[in-house]
Amino acid sequence: MTRHSGAPSGVEPKGAINVIDALDSMTATQNAILIIEDDPDDGELFLRAFKGSRFHDRLRLIRDGDEALKHLLRLGDSARDLPALVLLDLGLPKIGGLDVLRRMRVHPRLKYVPVVVFTSADGDGERWKALDSGASLFLSKPQDTRSFEKLARWIDELLGFLD
Repeated sequence: MTRHSGAPSGVEPKGAINVIDALDSMTATQNAILIIEDDPDDGELFLRAFKGSRFHDRLRLIRDGDEALKHLLRLGDSARDLPALVLLDLGLPKIGGLDVLRRMRVHPRLKYVPVVVFTSADGDGERWKALDSGASLFLSKPQDTRSFEKLARWIDELLGFLD
């Protein structure tokens, strides 16, 4: 599995965290998927896409970076309290997605939580900033219902593999 595409051969962003290693330390069936997305339409598409997954009843949608950090910092100390995965949009109000990611990566309890960063912005600049800040994976935001569903199935299979 490739953590990021388009990376120059042999180049690893300094903050990159291996998705499999991070997920392996958690019990996927105990944890939620945290979706941090300010766009109401995209948030709804994420929720609908996971409807048939094993996580359909463990999804948490948060609309801004400030609330996301507050939520994450309120979680307990057990790995079971932490999200199995964070789906993070970069363009968030109040506190931007990159700042949320950077704060997670310096927090002792949150630094190994896998984070998949999404953006609809074009260009490699955002990709490398996210990976350098500790994103586990960077993906272009799905643009239609079918793409959201395909992504949800992939995430469900990945997390199910770790059960």
